[in-house]
Parts: sequence; C-alpha cells; structure tokens
Amino acid sequence: MTPALQQAYQRARYEILTHPPIMLRLGASAAPSAAITARQTRPIRALLGAHRADCAALITAANPRSVRLSDDQNRQRHANLAQWLLNAGLPCLPARSSDAQGDWVEDGFFIFGLHRARAVALARQFGQNALVWVAADGGGELLLLDDQPSAPV
Repeated sequence: MTPALQQAYQRARYEILTHPPIMLRLGASAAPSAAITARQTRPIRALLGAHRADCAALITAANPRSVRLSDDQNRQRHANLAQWLLNAGLPCLPARSSDAQGDWVEDGFFIFGLHRARAVALARQFGQNALVWVAADGGGELLLLDDQPSAPV
C-alpha cells in the first residue's frame, strides 16, 4: 500500500449510522494506525453495552483493494457481506466510510462481537485494505492490512 493510500485511509471519515450518527475521525497522521479520539468513546461504549459486545469492527465490502467498482457491483458485494453476517449471527448496524471530501463513499457495517483476528480475516475475505476495530473500552484503531491472505472466517 502506498503512503498516499495509507494517508487517505487515515484521513477518511467513518460513521456508525445511528441517530444521530457517530463519527469516527481517526486522524491524519502517517503512523500505521490511528486511535479513535477519547471524546468518541462514550457513545461507542454505550453501543457496545447495549449489544452486550466486548468489541466491534467497521468493515465494508466495496471497492476491493481500493479499485473503484460500479455501483451495482458494490451493492452486490454489500449484499454478500450482509448475508455473511446474517449467516454468522453477528449483530450489526449500518455504517459508512468516505474519503475526507465525501466523494468516495462506501456502505458497510459496524459489527458487534467481531474479535480482531476474525475482523481482519473477514476484511481480507472481501478484499479490503483496512478496517476500523473497536475494543471494549470504546477505543479503537484503523488497521491497515498487508497483502497476506488469511485463514477462512
């Protein structure tokens, strides 16, 4: 992954589509990961508690490897991810990620109880370069994935 693409992920906007939406702004540092800010942890902890979850992940299935697909292709990939989550019995909320300008928008899910290793495997299964993973304390980080394949989820 190029440094420019890493920065794009770090500057991106990540939203949990609750009412009101919870914005996860992870920062624009060039570090491999960026933490969710402290002021954001309270509503995230409340969501985790309401769903009796000790962690969560924000994952999309759109535009694998940051290659833009058609809207129809991305809708199908989103439906495939939704079906996978349903089959796995994992509760989730709708989520969205977009570039800093709001031009590159991807629908996804904030998935409760998806532990880190399984979240990474699922993101890789859907060809993603990154995901946001959230711990029980509401803190989380952007995980940039390498090109290594993972075990099936």
